[in-house]
Amino acid sequence: MTESNSPNDSVSGCKAISTYRPRGTARSGEYFRFSYRDGSRMRHIHIRGGNTDSPIAQARVEKVRSLLAAGISAVEVVGMLRR
Repeated sequence: MTESNSPNDSVSGCKAISTYRPRGTARSGEYFRFSYRDGSRMRHIHIRGGNTDSPIAQARVEKVRSLLAAGISAVEVVGMLRR
């Protein structure tokens, strides 16, 4: 799995939104994911909406960025992404 990060995606010193390329039988392309700390572990959750070229996925990433900028906690953002 490969990933890349934008320089302005940091939350508490870690990269919050990144792109990744799934391995195995998954479709080709890059997808967005949200990364957060759960205790001492780093966890990742897929941001739905298609690959990085999809306007739906791009809109959801912007929504997550605006929530983080507004001070919403990572736990609340994860809850929103799981719905």
